[in-house]
Amino acid sequence: EEGQYTYNQADKTVHRGIEFDIDFILSNNIQLNWNAAISHNYFDGGEFDNKILPKYPNQLCNLTFKYNSGENVNIHSTLKYVGKQFIDNANMDANVVDSYILLDLGMNYTLGSLTISGKVNNLLDTLYVTHGEDWGGGWIAYWPGATRNLYLEIKYHL
Repeated sequence: EEGQYTYNQADKTVHRGIEFDIDFILSNNIQLNWNAAISHNYFDGGEFDNKILPKYPNQLCNLTFKYNSGENVNIHSTLKYVGKQFIDNANMDANVVDSYILLDLGMNYTLGSLTISGKVNNLLDTLYVTHGEDWGGGWIAYWPGATRNLYLEIKYHL
């Protein structure tokens, strides 16, 4: 139904890496959070021995800044990094999803029972690709990430 599949043999896959999550509380109002993962995921044996597994970024990192006024305003910002990803088992340089960096900025304002929240995702309007597929025979597809977008929410609590 879905077309022809190519099945390949691998003795096993290996997933190695380190992850961490660190909170820095700089004051009652300011907090930083840094989390990251550095990994090496690869085939061990078989046709693609020692090749990097496709669709696994080798690095992920988030740095979040939060400011709380202590009264009614909260501001938060996240800087996100995603490392490059191969989209095929052979690790062809032509079939790579390049690394990218995104910046998001958000704010909450509360006045009594009313809360207004807003967030701008991809503040710098970065053009990037989130995912790629290699269907073989030269058929390659890439999925673009969202350009700058805005999220607005208004809540009223009775």
